[in-house]
Amino acid sequence: MSSDDAVQSTNDDAAHCKRFAVSQGYWKDPYLQYFVKSSDRKAPEISRGYFARVSGVKLLLRQFIQLTKSGCQIVNLGAGFDTLYWLLQDEGLSPRNFTEIDFQGITSKKCYYIKSRKQLLEKIAKEDGEISFNSFDLHAANYHIVAADLRDVAQVTRKLHEAGIDPKLPTAFIAECVLVYMETSKTEALLKYFADHFHTAFFINYEQVNMEDRFGEVMLQNLRIRHCDLQGVPACRSLDTQKNR
Repeated sequence: MSSDDAVQSTNDDAAHCKRFAVSQGYWKDPYLQYFVKSSDRKAPEISRGYFARVSGVKLLLRQFIQLTKSGCQIVNLGAGFDTLYWLLQDEGLSPRNFTEIDFQGITSKKCYYIKSRKQLLEKIAKEDGEISFNSFDLHAANYHIVAADLRDVAQVTRKLHEAGIDPKLPTAFIAECVLVYMETSKTEALLKYFADHFHTAFFINYEQVNMEDRFGEVMLQNLRIRHCDLQGVPACRSLDTQKNR
């Protein structure tokens, strides 16, 4: 298994953990079932961690959308099988543009699942709006899925343009356990692009810290066994290294 394949497999892990937590009542998500089958039992600590993660990100985005009166954009980096768009829609929270970026291997599966499920399609289709698909991308009225390698800033730029992202609008970027898989230089180039080209950028980063303690060492060992190296670990040594990045 290549390193990129190993990174993409973490999407399946996260989806199964979320599915189990939802089945235990930690939060409601009627859409996750369309992307992943029921999961084996997970430790309570894992379910609580995902509850905090999902709730925290959703809280910040809810406030962002309300503050801008929906005149904003959300870009979810490495979105995987995230169902955030549908959950926000159910709360009547609809940004002007919601775009997800991930590897082709992930976006192709997500596009297939969406095309196959009326319950997902009806939420992204407007009365007079069209939905266009290809093997890897989806474009609807205000929801877009695009395939891109986040390490390639030129490709990310092109794909955001195709999705209709407007640098002049307030934009929230989300990265949940994504940047840690990228070389620090690649991450810095990506963040610099966002900072330089977007007039009002808001960044939500959910990621590991204190990676040099014993817990972090065990995590790194387990991931290496799966051929999944965390190339961005230097930026995760502490809260200060995260802030400095």
